[in-house]
Amino acid sequence: MSPLNNSSEESSGDSYFHEASIISAFAFLVVLAVLIIFTNGSVIYFVIKKQYLKTPTNIILASLAASDVLAGALAIPLIIACNFKYSVCLAMDLTSRFIAYSTVLHLLIGTLDRYVMIVHAMKYRCWVTKKRARLALAFIWVFSASITLIQLSWINILSPNNPSPSTLTKDLIYGLVCFVVIVVLSLALMAFALCRIFVVLRRQILKIRKQKRSVERSCRTREKRIQWKAVVIFATMLLAFMICWFVYFLDGIRNDLQIDFPQKPLWAEIVLLFLRFTSALVNPLLYTYIKKDFKRAMNLPFLRFDQDDRIQSSGCAQNNSTAGSCL
Repeated sequence: MSPLNNSSEESSGDSYFHEASIISAFAFLVVLAVLIIFTNGSVIYFVIKKQYLKTPTNIILASLAASDVLAGALAIPLIIACNFKYSVCLAMDLTSRFIAYSTVLHLLIGTLDRYVMIVHAMKYRCWVTKKRARLALAFIWVFSASITLIQLSWINILSPNNPSPSTLTKDLIYGLVCFVVIVVLSLALMAFALCRIFVVLRRQILKIRKQKRSVERSCRTREKRIQWKAVVIFATMLLAFMICWFVYFLDGIRNDLQIDFPQKPLWAEIVLLFLRFTSALVNPLLYTYIKKDFKRAMNLPFLRFDQDDRIQSSGCAQNNSTAGSCL
């Protein structure tokens, strides 16, 4: 993405408005960065401190939160700095790419976690363990960093803003391959998994409604409702990623192709910039305000659920404690 200072050509009469708009945008970006760091930092803190939150699913969410923290702690400050010092623009672009790849891969592994839990419930505890979750997350971090930094093998670090034709060709191939293999393929896998999950959940809920024992039916209905909420969370985060990041990738490919488009007005650049990092704030808000275990950890009065609800939930958990055990 080009710096905001170059987003459009302003006449001398509009220069004051242009400068004021940029300063206002930077101020709101700082606020957004603080909110991103606080909300995602809270998620990481709760998962570390609360033993009952140390599940494979929540470990994945905490790792995603750590990736989102980088948006507020690194990406946004570098975007602001890039408008004053071009030498940091390369670091800004690399950081944004890393966050994008890391985010989509975290969403993929989180969706697959839900897929195994619901579609292959009896095998979940055997297949999905904390150790395997941590290994998968370590791979995501290393892979995202490696696939991002590989660009430095052909980019002229001393003059990144004046690429040669050879560099532009390599950038184009790199951008297309990463977009198709990492982003589009991951989104396609997630879409398939989520559709399959929704079908299986609906079938299970209809089957539960036909059961005669009211206690067991109530417990299983509660369990499926919780699973449904978790799936909706990941589906919403997937949609947020598509809305927030697709323009960024398409703009990068357009720039590598050197296709001339009408220059976007300043307000459009600002909106797209905020949109790109909105997912880093939306993600933690979704699972902290919807998932019961996070609401319990936050212990806020308007989020607290009743003690009777806890007792009933624990009773259901005891009834199903042997389900999905490894044999």
